[in-house]
Amino acid sequence: MKRALFGIAAAACFAQGGSAAAEVLFSETFEADQSQFSLSSDFIDSTNDYFAVVGTGDISTVNDYTGFGGSSFFAAEDTDDNGGNGNDIQTLTFTVDITGATDLSFSGLFAESGGANYDALDSIVITGSIDAGASFNILAFETVQDGDAFNSAVLSQDTDFDGEGDGTALSEEFSTFTGSITGTGSSLTVEIAVFMDSASEEIAFDNLVIEGVIPEPASLALVGLGGLAMLGRGRRRA
Repeated sequence: MKRALFGIAAAACFAQGGSAAAEVLFSETFEADQSQFSLSSDFIDSTNDYFAVVGTGDISTVNDYTGFGGSSFFAAEDTDDNGGNGNDIQTLTFTVDITGATDLSFSGLFAESGGANYDALDSIVITGSIDAGASFNILAFETVQDGDAFNSAVLSQDTDFDGEGDGTALSEEFSTFTGSITGTGSSLTVEIAVFMDSASEEIAFDNLVIEGVIPEPASLALVGLGGLAMLGRGRRRA
């Protein structure tokens, strides 16, 4: 009997430990409610000047986007257009409650439709901070330097955050990219900064997700062990 109870207790403890799987803490699909994020400037000045949630009919692109979720996504082109605030860099920011979460990660669908029309300074840089602490890199997409500062580069993932694309190239087909987030706390702020200051410099993203592992409360494990103890008593009385 003792061996049986020990086996049950061990299985219960194992189940408790194995139940701590990654959970979605934040998800943004750009389909309906847009209250989860803030923008430095929200504008569609023309089909070639925008920083906004769009559908394919709202913008004109060098190549047609494919593979996005639903009917809407976020897109940018000519970010310093005077239809917005005129700044070269525009940002999208959101904050997530990460209380108790570990092993945090960020993922999203990213694309570009401008072909090789990007300038040396064009970029998408995703950074984070926890509890208003120091900023850290999560993901970045930069141009692959080819010696020409204008209209000849492609956008690729910058895997070592040195300002130059060296990884998978973006295309008009949305693809999933993931970045790890080191640290724990109560509040995670993520900023997506986009520098695309001319026409035909077109990027888009969709389905932004923050995941984290939230362990089962210790109290649940104690309740489970308490139940096993009661089971043992009942069997001894029988």
